[in-house]
Order: sequence, then structure tokens, then C-alpha cells
Amino acid sequence: GEIPGDSGGGQVRAPRVGVRPHLGPHCRGPGIRGGHVRRVHRLLHRAGSARHRGADPDRVRPADPPHLPRRRPVVMVDADHGYGNALSVMRTVEELETAGVSALTIEDTVLPVSFGANGAQLLSVEEGIGKMKAALAGRTDPALTIAGRTSALRISGLEDTIKRVKAYEAAGVDAIFLAGANTRDEVAAVAAEVSVPLLLGGTTGELQDKEWLGANGVKVALQGHLPFSAAVKAVYDTLKALRDGVAPADLRDSLAPDEMMGQFTRRSSYQKWTADYLN
Repeated sequence: GEIPGDSGGGQVRAPRVGVRPHLGPHCRGPGIRGGHVRRVHRLLHRAGSARHRGADPDRVRPADPPHLPRRRPVVMVDADHGYGNALSVMRTVEELETAGVSALTIEDTVLPVSFGANGAQLLSVEEGIGKMKAALAGRTDPALTIAGRTSALRISGLEDTIKRVKAYEAAGVDAIFLAGANTRDEVAAVAAEVSVPLLLGGTTGELQDKEWLGANGVKVALQGHLPFSAAVKAVYDTLKALRDGVAPADLRDSLAPDEMMGQFTRRSSYQKWTADYLN
């Protein structure tokens, strides 16, 4: 009844979980911020652990555990602009690859914002290409997916966007992260110019149809940090109610039930460990 694959220990490090095998022909919509949200996400999907090759503890032989790697989740990371110039991008990729991420994005935005800048600015296409090539040079594991990200749609327009994504694909990136797309026409125009998968930074309005997105080359479409926003509101509402004199017992209907909290905190595992090792 608890979240599978979420315990610690000294297991052997697993091979990197590449994102490409998980994409398929459809569009996916992840959006996890923080370890606590990831744990709830795993709680929602725990019933499918066997289907996703989760371990069966009843079938593990005594000699197996030292050789069994810990199963990893697919983790995609927004690496911004690589935190410096192209050489910094190489270091960023090396660090994230070592950490075990499955995919990362490198963008062509000028960061941090320059003094006196009137809104977001873009690097030159040439510097953007240099960063993409540096990111690829910093990678040693081909299972790590590197996506070139651009916000050119909302800054310099569709024509410049197409110029950039074609250049980044030619540089060798595995995917294109398209930030700021608002219409199907924009997505379709970009998809027609590249052969690598597209990732979207948001899905509003007419871009909420995942079937259409999947048919037009979009494999991942972020949906914002809705769980985090919901958590902020829940904390605010609870603290406000307590401040206003509402009794804790009267807030029970808005709280996670005890069974859910037990699964989230892995209560039964801790009870077993306590019984096994502290008594």
C-alpha cells in the first residue's frame, strides 16, 4: 500500500533512464515540482508498478540485492542557459549527467537580464549554436537527452524561431523545447521544419488537445506547476482558518485522510524498521 521504489539504502546505481523510450507517438503532460509532489505522483501511479517493471520482493533471491540497481524515475531538468557561457554549459551538462537526469534543456535567452533591457533578450543564433554544441560535447552518456530551448516566438517572431530551431537541430540536439507557443499554427509551422521531437512550455487554449499535439510532433507539453499552486493555496487557507479561530477538528474534511498520509510518509515501512532494528 505504499509508494514503490521510494526507499533509500545502499543499492547499486541504476543505469540512466532515458526519456526517449517513454515518449512514443503520444504527447505527455508532466509537471512535478519538488520531492513531495513526486512522492504523491508515485502514490497515484503505484498500481501500475508491476506493469512498469517494479521489483517483486517475494522473488528476489538472497544473493541478488547487492547486484540489483535502484530503479530511477525519468527526470527532465530545465537547465536554463547553462549558467554562463558555452564552457559553463559543458560543466552544467556534466554535473546533471552525473546526477542521473534523463533529459535537460539549454535555452538561448540572455540570462541574467541585462541592465536596462526592455524585456527578455535572445543570444545571437551563432552563440546559441555554440551553447548547443558545447552541451553535446559535455555529454558522455548517449541516453541523456539534450533539448535546445528557445523563446523566440514571443520575442523575435516565427521566422527567427524557425531559423533557430533548424540551426539547433543541425547542431545535433535531440529535441526542441518551444517556449511561448500559443497557437496550433505556430506549432505546426515549427514542426514542419524539424524532424526531432518538440517539447512545449505550456498548453493553453487550442493547444490543450494532446492527440493533436502528438500528431504534430509534440512529445511533452508542460502544464504548469498546478500541484505546487494548489499546495500553496491549501497551506494559506489552513493557516488563515486557524488564525481566524477555526478549531483543528473542524478542518478535517479539507485534510488528507489518515490512510493517504500513511502511504505518503511510508508509515508501515518505518513501523517495520522500528520493530526490526530498534527492539
